[in-house]
Amino acid sequence: MRNFLFTLLLLVSYNMFSQGTADNGDMYTEFLTNQTEEIGLQDEKKDKFIEISQKYFEKSAEVRNSDESRFSKFKKFKSISNEKDNELKTLLSEEEFKKYKSIQQENRKLLKERYKENKNKKQN
Repeated sequence: MRNFLFTLLLLVSYNMFSQGTADNGDMYTEFLTNQTEEIGLQDEKKDKFIEISQKYFEKSAEVRNSDESRFSKFKKFKSISNEKDNELKTLLSEEEFKKYKSIQQENRKLLKERYKENKNKKQN
């Protein structure tokens, strides 16, 4: 059950930011800007964080748009997420990385709540 929820949250979060339209690109840029502010990144570190995030955003969009099975996509999303985390660990200090992971957990919680709300709306 835990893996299912993680898979669901991962897919929802990537779907939320990977639609490929200009509006969603703007939303993702705003999302990244807010993240860098919350973490406290500035100048070169902020630019590098955004560059890394964009790289993995594009990789995720490719997987999302593929015709692969959900399980296969999940495995690839998980791998992409781990690669991104490893790259960010080399960029961020330990404290900044902890803030990043905390923000990521909070975002997952919010997405889970939105998913439940949408599911309840569809059932009514």
